[in-house]
Amino acid sequence: MRFVILFLVVLSLAAGWSPLAAQVNGRVFDAKTGAPMAFVNVVMDGNRAGTMSDIDGRFSVQEASAGSRLIFSFVGYNRFTYTVPSHASERSGVRIEMTAQPVELAEAVVLPGENPAEALMRKVIASKDTNNPENCCPFTYDSYNKLVFTALIDSSLVGNPERIAALDTSDQEAVRFFEEQHILLMESISERRFIPPGHSTEEVKASRFSGLSDPDFVLLGTQLQSFSFYTDEISLLDYRYLSPLHDASIRKYLFVIEDTTYHAADTVFILSFQPRSGKNFNGMKGLLYINSNGYALESVLAEPAASNQGGFDIRIRQRYSYIDNRQWFPVQLNTDIVFNNIQMGPFAMVGVGRSYLKNIRLDAPLKRRDVGTIALRIDPIATRQPESYWQEQRFDSLDARELRTYTFMDSVSKELNFDRRYKALQALASGRIGIGYFDIDLNRLLRYTDYEGIRTGLGLYTNDRVIKNVSIGGYAAYGFGDRAFKWGTDATWKIHPRSGTSIKAAFYDDIFETGGQRFPDEGSLLGNKSYYLFFVNRMDRLNAAELGFTTRLPFYLTLSAGYRQGILQYTGLYDYVARASDAQTEVTALVNQMDIREAEVSLRWSHREVLYQTNRRLLQAGIKNPVVGLTLLAGEVDPAGTTERYYRVGASVEHTFKMTQLGNFSVFAHGGRLFGNAPAMRYFNFRASREMFTIATPFAFETIEPGQFMATEYAALHLRHSFKDLLFKSEKFRPHFVLVHSMGIGRFDQRANHRNLNVTAPELGHVESGLEIQNLLRSGFTGLGIGGYYRYGAANVGIFEEDFVAKLVLSLAF
Repeated sequence: MRFVILFLVVLSLAAGWSPLAAQVNGRVFDAKTGAPMAFVNVVMDGNRAGTMSDIDGRFSVQEASAGSRLIFSFVGYNRFTYTVPSHASERSGVRIEMTAQPVELAEAVVLPGENPAEALMRKVIASKDTNNPENCCPFTYDSYNKLVFTALIDSSLVGNPERIAALDTSDQEAVRFFEEQHILLMESISERRFIPPGHSTEEVKASRFSGLSDPDFVLLGTQLQSFSFYTDEISLLDYRYLSPLHDASIRKYLFVIEDTTYHAADTVFILSFQPRSGKNFNGMKGLLYINSNGYALESVLAEPAASNQGGFDIRIRQRYSYIDNRQWFPVQLNTDIVFNNIQMGPFAMVGVGRSYLKNIRLDAPLKRRDVGTIALRIDPIATRQPESYWQEQRFDSLDARELRTYTFMDSVSKELNFDRRYKALQALASGRIGIGYFDIDLNRLLRYTDYEGIRTGLGLYTNDRVIKNVSIGGYAAYGFGDRAFKWGTDATWKIHPRSGTSIKAAFYDDIFETGGQRFPDEGSLLGNKSYYLFFVNRMDRLNAAELGFTTRLPFYLTLSAGYRQGILQYTGLYDYVARASDAQTEVTALVNQMDIREAEVSLRWSHREVLYQTNRRLLQAGIKNPVVGLTLLAGEVDPAGTTERYYRVGASVEHTFKMTQLGNFSVFAHGGRLFGNAPAMRYFNFRASREMFTIATPFAFETIEPGQFMATEYAALHLRHSFKDLLFKSEKFRPHFVLVHSMGIGRFDQRANHRNLNVTAPELGHVESGLEIQNLLRSGFTGLGIGGYYRYGAANVGIFEEDFVAKLVLSLAF
């Protein structure tokens, strides 16, 4: 009889009708959007303790007996009750769909006395340094990252033939297409090594991008969100928001305890947060899951408080685990981005990013050389890893739509040659567009300066299809203002592209700004610093041969060195005066021309600069630290048969302090000193832009006329503080207020060496301040505003019309 009973029990378990305890697993979804729901509480009816869905909505409940009820709850959603079925096959792959409440939660009213959520947040903030994983110790981990671009389709259309049939023909085709595959799919597998306080290197071991063999797109997946929520600012797609864990967050954010759950022996407090009424700052809103074990973050759901910022909506999710029973550490990072301005047929485009961290090793035996100065490095074989490697490293296998995305996009890529087109886009981004074996230099097509007027030209260079890592070509140009031709030819060999090492040989006959300088990281012609070039009104001609070398050194240094030799010709209405060796006679060379020889060395330093290294080049991941530049030049000229030697030293420092609550404060300081009897080309020109009708020129003097001031030694300081839209903003009108202040001082101690050079130096100093209101009108990436600037102190002449200038302010969003 015992054997019969045992057999019946086993048979009942196999048949799936046993009332004994069993496991229930499945996923939770939003009923409207079909998106997985992270961190949904799941408890057995009548039981305090339970579990929670993971970052992808998956859940698993142990010992759920048939007939018992599981309660699913989430802030802002109606509760859902699920009755455990008796058949075992029905307990696996359960799909739970939760519906949002019809109205959003109103702002809570806190009664007299301390808000309990604030008391809890004080404990969280007090322990944030301890719980911050980047403070604890050296660590390593592996990660699997996936980024999918697809269309945001209402889930009610998916699998509903009747609703699909009600759409027009093109919309029906779009729905069917996106039911089969996505637009793009990217995967990567990487290893990260970290040593406190901020030394980090991530190496991409494998990379795949549907339709492309180039691994550079892997960089996109690393820029979606901050690694953890413990920093004072949270970065989302390069936008910065005040963290709810900031020391000042309780004054800025309203926290409310929405729910309390229990996981094993720990209590989890669920807090909502949003900016307080009347507080204007870049803030977020969402939910914090605080574990009583160390008052640490267990999970986070967050999004910007202001929707559709930058044309997209973004939502992030983070989940933390208690590693080695000692440290809370991120294990899953999800990012969902809806691009409201990009339509895929009738639907908006959405990007879905997933990162899964594993093999987390605390107190890893790392040395400083194990980290280096490269933040992200792509292994040369990253795109050639076998499928077995991917299957071993993936957190979960690819579904049918993802597999079809690779198949479909790879076939389209072969037909349309995506790899070649992408290389053409890379060339275009660098200022060149490829046509066969040659690249056209777009920077040579059109330019304007006050001296040259409109300058038009053409530059043509060979590309990698001729000789890999070697470019040979030249340019020709004509200025309609000075009515003169210019030309140049050069050859560049990228000796080691991954370290930025190259050699360049050039011959040219062109004009250059008298007293001009080039500072580190000056932008392209579209950068706002380049506006100053429009006002350059004094230039000299140089016909020379030049040899240059550039490379990156340890300790975040970049070295550039060069030698040039040629003939310098003054194009202005001034003469050079050369003194004989006995200092008793003078020889004046009219419409001066002289031999010139120069050696120059430049250093650029940016401490802990974030660099990405691909297979072919180094890329900057945005300038976040001060950039310091130093230039040393030694030269000699031979005017009228004499030899004059000179030396020039120039230095600069530039940095922008990004303060989430106050805006951006930028500092640009530079100065230099000239020794010896030098040609006017090597003096220091004060960048200035005052004219009758003009635009503002950031980091230049707005109330000085172009070419008014030159010096043999000088110092200048430019300060700008942009409040962005923190002072005022409405739904559609968000002007940016910018305070501007500039000052400079200089001395001209070689005036006797030149005649008719009509310039002075601000020996008593020049001071000016102004206010800009940007984005009064905005269209796409361009904003238009106004600015007013006033000079005072020794520079003030006492006539308002002379001391004040108004300008248009052009701003670009890239």
